[in-house]
Amino acid sequence: MAAQKAVEQLMSKGILDKSDIKKEVQEIREEANNHQTQIEELCQKLSESEGLNEDNIKNTATETEQKATKMMQTYLGIIQIFQKH
Repeated sequence: MAAQKAVEQLMSKGILDKSDIKKEVQEIREEANNHQTQIEELCQKLSESEGLNEDNIKNTATETEQKATKMMQTYLGIIQIFQKH
């Protein structure tokens, strides 16, 4: 999910609008979707086979996603500052 959000934010800021990379961006988006599906399937399998609590896994994943999103926003903010100067 974090990867999809990153691509969306970069596109909304016009950073990925160049025509020569649009195909690559689409491929990254599809790959992120595939990874998300694989992670969800793995989470379910682990909770079933190892007796792990699926809700705890999802909560930790959500926390990690939030941290990654915050880091990305900070990074993009720094880029914007440098682009203005």
